[in-house]
Amino acid sequence: MHVDATTGLRFAGFEFDARRDELRKDGVAIPIRPKPRALLRHFLDHPGRLLGKDELIGALWGTVVVSDDSLVQCVGELRAALGDRGELIKTLPRRGYLFDAAVEKLSVRPLEATPSAAPTVPDAASRPKSRLRHWLAPCVCASLLGCGIAVWKLQQPAPMHVDDEIVARHSVAVLPLADADDPERAAALGAALADRISLQVSMRQGARVIGPAAVAGHDAAMPNIARIGHEQGVHYVIGGHVLQQDGAVVVDATLTSVETGELVLLNRSTFASAADALHSNLDQRVASAFRMQYYESDAARATQPGHAMDAADLTLMGWRDLNRFASRDDVLRARGRFEAALRVDPASVMALQGLGSTYQIEIANGFSREPQKLLEPGKRALGRAIELSPDRPENLLPWGSLLELDGRPAEAMAVYAKALAVNPDYAFGHLFVAHLLIRQGRYDEARREIDRARGLSPADTRLIYAIYALSAITDFAQDRDDDAYGWSMRWAAEYPRSGQPHAMLAAIDALHGRAADAAAHMARHRELMPNDTIACVTFIDPSTDPGYLKQRARLVEGLRKAGLPER
Repeated sequence: MHVDATTGLRFAGFEFDARRDELRKDGVAIPIRPKPRALLRHFLDHPGRLLGKDELIGALWGTVVVSDDSLVQCVGELRAALGDRGELIKTLPRRGYLFDAAVEKLSVRPLEATPSAAPTVPDAASRPKSRLRHWLAPCVCASLLGCGIAVWKLQQPAPMHVDDEIVARHSVAVLPLADADDPERAAALGAALADRISLQVSMRQGARVIGPAAVAGHDAAMPNIARIGHEQGVHYVIGGHVLQQDGAVVVDATLTSVETGELVLLNRSTFASAADALHSNLDQRVASAFRMQYYESDAARATQPGHAMDAADLTLMGWRDLNRFASRDDVLRARGRFEAALRVDPASVMALQGLGSTYQIEIANGFSREPQKLLEPGKRALGRAIELSPDRPENLLPWGSLLELDGRPAEAMAVYAKALAVNPDYAFGHLFVAHLLIRQGRYDEARREIDRARGLSPADTRLIYAIYALSAITDFAQDRDDDAYGWSMRWAAEYPRSGQPHAMLAAIDALHGRAADAAAHMARHRELMPNDTIACVTFIDPSTDPGYLKQRARLVEGLRKAGLPER
């Protein structure tokens, strides 16, 4: 069934209007980016037929060389737009995809051209010469002015597209992991692990990946691995080894900077068997370690003496501030950097998402005396980011948090579910869900989400911070004050610039009659978070669950006894 320019198609409750190139459900347009939309058109042309990966890549990218991961990500975005969990777009392992839906052709009226009368051209004798003189001079001047502007524009540097620049800086080739002693023995395992690492890295915002299939014939044992990076046109190469030691499987994943040749160990893990390695979260750990490594490399580059930071540098440094924030000053510094980047490129999704996240973080961490005033600017920035990139989990999670703070928990949970549908292994998605479940009094479910997140990305410092916080909150809400106190002590010890754990410690000390300890912790909390108040605590912790509200009241009582001001 060919999708021509006048065709409308109905399938699985959706309509696709090819005339407008628009997907709709119940008459409402569903935002979808160009590549997933092109993929949908190809599926609609061939319903019920197995489509190989090569065919789909050729249909979508033509002669441009891309990895299988680009297709996987494109399919994921289309599935998210359709709310499909694999029933509509079926994956046939090692073969391709099948669009399993009945497609019905609809009659759509073609767009009609607006008739216009043929212009009349007066003959030379009837043209007033004075009118020609009146028009000639302005036209000549306008032409000269237009030429001057065109020449000036050609001399100006091309405007920076921040996201494209960042993706180019974080380009990486992923090589099959090799066995130095017996290459053939580890070939299947090393290739499978590389595939999974490649997919995880490609799903992170701000990175371009060339997967193992595109670098077939290379392996990480080559002495000059940076040469592979030069050949592939990337800045980094992920490689490593699979080793057999005393019956166990040891996997090393390494990162090489193509520019400097520096080699860094991203992860070393030991497994009882190859099957355990394949079913582990190794890919998540390597992807997280890669992200943290390139943020540090970006910072080193941006802060070199004499280096003038461009909009991409500002965006990356803003994200580095947020990844390491402990105080309001960190968040405000990041906000200033994102705002400066957006003055150069107002359509940068990464800068918009970062800007919106600064408001969400400032509210959620009690950094502002008037948190309600930060909701609207946060929603504006994140709303624009979602408009430009509707299926990015990094955009969806802070948006969902603002919906929670705005008293819309059901909508927030739907947003979190969408983020996890795009990437089920996104650790922070599980933590956002856990926080909402805690506020609903669903503590066992929340603990499972926290445990899932902990296993997915154990080396991420931001994640560990959030795990300590949510674990303390969960235990306190279940009257396990000693356990909550233990989590808060670890939280305060490992993140000494954070004021939040000291608030929890002060409240528990006060509730248990330890007045001197409560005063000391509250003094430290007030030093680090001078804007926090009882009113802020209740605003940033919304709930309608009676059990949770009772525990929140107990926390407020402890904070009040410890000396936290009302407003």
